[in-house]
Amino acid sequence: MRRMNLPVRTGSRRLRPGPTALLVTGVLTAAGRASAPTDPLPPPVYSFDAASPKVVAALVRADSLLEFIAPDLVTVLTGAELGAGGASDDVDALSAANSNIVDLDVFAILFSIDRESRGAVPPDPALVAAGTPYNAMDQADRGHAAGDQFMTTLTFSLDSGATALSSDPNNLLVRNNFDEGGHDFVADPETSADDSVPPNRAAEDNVDATALFYDRTSGQAPANVYFSLSSTSSSLASLSGATPPSGANLFYNPAPAAAGLTTMFAGYGDLGLVQADDVDAMTVIDRDADGVFGGSDVVLFSLAPGSPSLTTIVGASAVGAAADVFRVDAGGPSLVFAAAAQLGLGNAADNVDALDLSFGAAARAASHGIRRVCGDFDNDGDAGADDFAQFEACFSSSDGAVQPGCERADCAATDGVVDCSDWLLFLAAWSETEPPPLLTPCAGFAGVPAAGEWGLVLLTLLVLAMGTILIRRRPVPFGPRGGGAEP
Repeated sequence: MRRMNLPVRTGSRRLRPGPTALLVTGVLTAAGRASAPTDPLPPPVYSFDAASPKVVAALVRADSLLEFIAPDLVTVLTGAELGAGGASDDVDALSAANSNIVDLDVFAILFSIDRESRGAVPPDPALVAAGTPYNAMDQADRGHAAGDQFMTTLTFSLDSGATALSSDPNNLLVRNNFDEGGHDFVADPETSADDSVPPNRAAEDNVDATALFYDRTSGQAPANVYFSLSSTSSSLASLSGATPPSGANLFYNPAPAAAGLTTMFAGYGDLGLVQADDVDAMTVIDRDADGVFGGSDVVLFSLAPGSPSLTTIVGASAVGAAADVFRVDAGGPSLVFAAAAQLGLGNAADNVDALDLSFGAAARAASHGIRRVCGDFDNDGDAGADDFAQFEACFSSSDGAVQPGCERADCAATDGVVDCSDWLLFLAAWSETEPPPLLTPCAGFAGVPAAGEWGLVLLTLLVLAMGTILIRRRPVPFGPRGGGAEP
């Protein structure tokens, strides 16, 4: 692995030396940074597209596979090691083998979107109430969704497709572009999930390929790498062999350190596609991890906007088909597996351009999400005495609207007002051993404990906290599922 001088951490932010100065100016910062997930997903291997600021500045290459290993952004595989390395080469989709996935396994879909995508639904109210108020539409509106990763609130299986839940289909932010407790992509612009930036899509790093490799050990590059190259990549001709070059051809390398071992996994015809199609996101289920698309192997994928098959695959979304996830079984046709609407997408501009799976996520979706802690003005993960004065000032100065710098106090459905509903959520996040000071206007508000009840409240919170510690399961080491499936 090749460690880069980019970037390093200092306190809660990373500082970028020399030529890696901020590429976006005029950032409108809300109030510090959002909080990392309580149950963070493992770090993925990923790539940035050719138009990303880091690629344009020659800090990384579009055909390199990257990983953030604090405090460095690391190149784990170069394009040359994959058999690419041309000046125009761009890794457009990436996958592990996922060889131990079975049809009954239940999973959520992890995905990234491109700079043009807007999302189709606002954040789910239940997730907002749970402290995870960010989704694709929210982050697109804030100007930095292309460097994020999102998780579906619906779960799926290869056996039965989508699993019906009580909530409407949606998604939540599980990995931010930058600086959310280390669980991010080190992507420009340098923003928290709470920040908004001026519209400037050229200044966004675009995460356009991700994969979780659970069979890695420290210092080893991933094995069993499946990837596609963008349709404009110069190395397509040499890698495609006898098959005409296409952005819908999929490649395989069992030992990525040796470029000569890259072979064709599946040509566009094997996927039921045409040469002009471009696969720009995929998850491969290669049952025997042999690098040959056959038997009971499955590929889940999405197509880039403009791909001809978006209009011919039966059941593709009439609007936003580039955000559909398709499925093809070896020897069969391409079919719709998850429509854009099931991902909380479906805007005409939406495009899924990175894809992965997260298993066992149905019961812990909110804990995977980037969080906002009500009233946490000092970014220590809870509400305490140091936060109260600022919350009180925001409350008294609200006059029916959230004042600048008071966004962390607007907790109840982020409705633009700091009121007693927000105070109740501030109390729920209170972590001090002493009761919080009284906020007189909310003394009689339903749900706010009276002064004499605080001893019982704090004792209850202590018991709940101890119970959480005692029942928390031991982390499962990477690899029990083999080839990329989450424990």
